[in-house]
Amino acid sequence: MKRTLIHSIAALLIVAASMAIWHWRFVADPGALPETKIAKPLVGWTSEAHEQHEVVIEDGKPLLRLHRSSPKDKAAGIRIWYGPLENVHYIHIRCESRLQDVVQGSKPWSIARFTANMRDPNGQIMHPPTPGVFGGIGSTDWEKDEIVLKLTSDMKDFGFAIAMLGSSGTLEVRNLSIVAVRQRPWVPAATIIVVISGLALCTSLIRSHPVRPSFARALFASTVLVIATWILVFPQTKAFYYPIGHSFFVGETNPPPTPPKPKPPATPATPTPKPTTPKPAQPEKPPTPPHVAAEPSTPKAEPTPAPPEPKPRDSSLLYRTLKEIDNRIGPAHIFLFTGLTLLILIITGHGSQWRLPFALALLSEIIPELTDHLGGWDDWEDIFANIVGVGIALMLWVRLPFLKRFQQESSA
Repeated sequence: MKRTLIHSIAALLIVAASMAIWHWRFVADPGALPETKIAKPLVGWTSEAHEQHEVVIEDGKPLLRLHRSSPKDKAAGIRIWYGPLENVHYIHIRCESRLQDVVQGSKPWSIARFTANMRDPNGQIMHPPTPGVFGGIGSTDWEKDEIVLKLTSDMKDFGFAIAMLGSSGTLEVRNLSIVAVRQRPWVPAATIIVVISGLALCTSLIRSHPVRPSFARALFASTVLVIATWILVFPQTKAFYYPIGHSFFVGETNPPPTPPKPKPPATPATPTPKPTTPKPAQPEKPPTPPHVAAEPSTPKAEPTPAPPEPKPRDSSLLYRTLKEIDNRIGPAHIFLFTGLTLLILIITGHGSQWRLPFALALLSEIIPELTDHLGGWDDWEDIFANIVGVGIALMLWVRLPFLKRFQQESSA
């Protein structure tokens, strides 16, 4: 009972620390991006020849209205391209949107939406791994959307597009804020502490069973579980980060204050002239011979310091690969959790260690739902597939004779 209470308190502390790091992770970096604003006229945003837009004033504030009466009308939208943004790694986006009678067009993406765009090294326009800030059809009241976008190494040019691509309807956007953010200096150290605490908790949980593996085996299994949790539960491999329940605490997003102008120097008072004493005559300097040229006194040019090298961005290859496997292979979740659970059972040497993989099977779908979008039958199917994978691993552990060789006796 005492050990269970200690484990529960430790788990709550790790969860609380993880959420605190998540919400206080970023701080605004004003001035790193060109100014963008919904105003009349727009600041930074443009419409292409095939697009239209309207900015109106409502309750004293500017509001972007994108309306389309029929598919024959111009597409309604605005867009912006920033360029490579070499020294920017994260962008914070916050806005409010409202839909009015939006009817989906002929394509699945023909809806009202706010998306991120990018150009790859070959100049091809594409979307980041998770492109949508928001999107939908039908009618809604004002809804708040907030994300942090992680720029990746394959983004050689980056921008946003707000568009009403449905066959008819209206999309309205207000209170739009786009600002660069950066990680706070203490985040890496705090993350390492949380990861080590998670390793210690998992190791203690694995060794709390009556038939417990050795410390080395338990630590190895915990390392596998923590790595799987980092990839499958926390959205570390995604391009979009969502707040959990509330907002990211990124501080003020206003531009840095303009330094005060220096005051003009005061006019000095005219001094009273003093009587001058004649100086003794100095001997004249002999003239320079005509055949000797005087050396020019040119000041030495100081070397210009080289600009700092931009910090390399992370690649989105891992997340794109996982998404591609998930989209192309139907039972991918079953294979994944069958293999992961079997690996944990083999490392620990006992079939009773299925509980932590089972918890991971649930959290890998529940946590992304809380930080991304709610609902969707695909997520319930994924949870079912994960649980089936854990069950198949247990059945194989019991039925396959050659797995008996991995079973271990209790170790102190």
